[in-house]
Amino acid sequence: MAEVVELNGVRLLVEQAGAGEPTVVFVHGSWDDHRTWDRVLGAVSGSVVSYDRRGHSGSRQSLDQGNIDEDVDDLIALIEWLDQGPVAVVGHSYGATVSLLLACRRPDLVHHVVAHEPPLFNVLRDDPRYATDLAEALAGMRHAAECIENGRPEEGAAYFAEHIGFGPGVWDGVFSSEQRATMVANADTWLDQSRDPRRLALSLEDLATTDVPVLITRGDRSPALYAPALDRLLATAPNLSSLTIDGCGHAVAHTHPTEFAAAINDFVAR
Repeated sequence: MAEVVELNGVRLLVEQAGAGEPTVVFVHGSWDDHRTWDRVLGAVSGSVVSYDRRGHSGSRQSLDQGNIDEDVDDLIALIEWLDQGPVAVVGHSYGATVSLLLACRRPDLVHHVVAHEPPLFNVLRDDPRYATDLAEALAGMRHAAECIENGRPEEGAAYFAEHIGFGPGVWDGVFSSEQRATMVANADTWLDQSRDPRRLALSLEDLATTDVPVLITRGDRSPALYAPALDRLLATAPNLSSLTIDGCGHAVAHTHPTEFAAAINDFVAR
């Protein structure tokens, strides 16, 4: 059942399905919306909740420059609106970062977090081994932003998917026409997000002190920067565990929904 609710002064499209416990809230990544989880939700135990983050598809954007703290505030408001006690939260990419920030800020609202490849590349900024890769990634994001600014959102979305977020071949080989259209439709929101200086920020110190159990999932075919960034997270925060999904890349909900759902069920059941 989908409905539009007003939280933090912004209208958010929220969809609920399933029944019983646990309640699992899904947070999508950049360019995307709640439909990215469609192939996962049916295999997850309990009640499942997905929503369009502000500025994406069925939700509305605030008029000012957005920031990741607003996304965290929206997730807090959504969980409080559900009024079902602490929940499990599953996030993908940027949504995984939002989920981790929630665990740091409001651990009383969440009892487990599953985070697939949060793009926290900034944790590598002081390591000279990754200076070239980081510079190339930033240049690629600037190119994608320039495409959108110059009225070529499809080119920007495709470039981001192929060269930054997911890897070669994903635009035509993995994403459906609906998924590509969703990315193009949400290009302006990603552009706004790309201007947020805190978008990749996360305090490793805060993450290390939260007592919320966190499972970091990853693929073995994801772009190169994910692995060292995730290794840095895992080395810093003792409450984190890790699972690699064989043959998977960044688009886990599209390519390995059954395996991902099984990982969620197993972790939350613990």
